[in-house]
Amino acid sequence: MRDDFGYMAELPGTPLEQAWVREYLETLSEWERIVLAASAARRPPASAKDAVNHLLSLHSGSVYLAAGDYEGLGERRLHITEKSLPDDVLEYIELGAIGMRFEEEHPGYFVGSHYAAYPPENAMTAYQGRDSPLPEDTDWSVKLKLASPAAPEGVWLRLPDYQSIDQEDGSDGEIAAAKDALRVQSLNECALLEARCILPEAGDIAQQYESIEDLVFDGNNLGFILGERGQGAEHWMDQFAAALEYEGCRSLRFALDISQNLACYDWVSCERLKEFAADHLRSCGVSEELVCSGYIQMQSYAEDLLETSGFMLTRDESAYIVRNTRTFSYDYSTDAEAAPKSAPVQRESALPEDILNASPQLADFAAGLSPEETISVNAALRESLAGRGPDGLRQLQAAMDYEDCSNMKEAMEIAAHLDCYKFMEISVCDEAARQELLNKGLKEWVIERCFNLSSYTAISHGLDDLYTSDDTGLYVHKSDLSFQLAYWQKRTGPAGPSM
Repeated sequence: MRDDFGYMAELPGTPLEQAWVREYLETLSEWERIVLAASAARRPPASAKDAVNHLLSLHSGSVYLAAGDYEGLGERRLHITEKSLPDDVLEYIELGAIGMRFEEEHPGYFVGSHYAAYPPENAMTAYQGRDSPLPEDTDWSVKLKLASPAAPEGVWLRLPDYQSIDQEDGSDGEIAAAKDALRVQSLNECALLEARCILPEAGDIAQQYESIEDLVFDGNNLGFILGERGQGAEHWMDQFAAALEYEGCRSLRFALDISQNLACYDWVSCERLKEFAADHLRSCGVSEELVCSGYIQMQSYAEDLLETSGFMLTRDESAYIVRNTRTFSYDYSTDAEAAPKSAPVQRESALPEDILNASPQLADFAAGLSPEETISVNAALRESLAGRGPDGLRQLQAAMDYEDCSNMKEAMEIAAHLDCYKFMEISVCDEAARQELLNKGLKEWVIERCFNLSSYTAISHGLDDLYTSDDTGLYVHKSDLSFQLAYWQKRTGPAGPSM
């Protein structure tokens, strides 16, 4: 019978602490379950704070499969340390004593047929309580829920699994623990129930792989890469995030390639725009006296210089980035799998003050509102679109076209759920499709007469539906069907429209 740790989310504590514990337990892996059972047996948590620290310390523990008791633990230890031990000598060895000695050196607890070494005491106090911010659970790359005939309800596997490549201490890792619980030799024998990736830009990873073993291999590699962070290079994660956005990344394989090709991008932090402008002026021969005089508006000059050089300002306005001329190596993905890069968009820092009158359709919806309602609706829309700049208004209009929006209530719901849609520049996608067809040897006139580029784009992106919003110049795809307007639910059911 599997352990039930749900009680930990109900322990006394703040609502935020309880929610944090509940969210972590939702994807608790089989390996983590074994360590948590041992840790909780040694020191039962009395509060949500204790539960948080139990969960934070899990990866300081170790798991040894197929131990069962002290004799099993002793035999397992011998096989780790004595590679050439003859099998016929085992009956003469006091395996139980060796197992007990191992427990003295690595205190732990038997969990079913396994042995779990406790996390060290100093790992149990990372979270200090109410006055400390709750930590983010970011020390993972991919989480998979797998099922088999032996475990039809499914067990979670958390990557990366460092023990899968480094087993010097003889402990077993996430993959071994998952296989043991599922009673399989290969993960390809399992059914994939759910898949999550820490990078939203990786897209729906469950749809990208026919082999679970291949997905685990790439998920492991992503975890190792994120852990190394360019071997500690400064701003590595910021540059990686900017490159993912610049390329419009939509697959795990392409994300892995981008991580290995960051030298193919020129990246400038907005925090050093003045320094960038000064360096450029010096390279042009401008005197140090003028550069340092304060007479040049360095910030504005740098912004104009970068934009005219083709740099894209990231969505959070933290940096500028552009692809340089260095050769991009595709070790994981192919050119066809790589997403067509959206054309860099010049973003302004603020939305129009009057959102409603910036859109004829919204202005029409707002015609019957009172002055107070108009102010409230305008503020709500601005909040929903914050951080998207003018692109947000354009994307909202495209999503409203997709949903056949007919009133202000629906427009506000769509604005609050814009993350449920994906948008692509029609001109960029059509040009990429045309170029791909030309590369395959088709003539221009054949493409023009025989191909519907929007349908070709939908097929090449693996999309069931792709709406063309001609007024905004955007393709729209509903990427999250959990959000549906009320009238669609009545007309088509919870799954929404089929296009």
